[in-house]
Amino acid sequence: EDEGGTSYSNAAEAEVVARLVRALLDAGDPRPCDLGVITPYNAQALLLQRSLCEEEVEVKSVDGFQG
Repeated sequence: EDEGGTSYSNAAEAEVVARLVRALLDAGDPRPCDLGVITPYNAQALLLQRSLCEEEVEVKSVDGFQG
C-alpha cells in the first residue's frame, strides 16, 4: 500500500480489479459504458484510470461519483 499525499493506492489491488473488468468486457456483456469502478481513494482511482484507459470504463473515487 502506497500513500500519495493524503490518498492511498494499492497496485496489487488495482491489478486485480483491472483483470476483473477486462474479463467482464471480454465476455461481451456489459459494455464499457455500463461499468463504473468506485474506490474510496483518489490515488487508487488515478492508478485504475491509467490501467483501464483503453477499456473506456469510468473510474472515480466515491466523492467523484457523488458530484
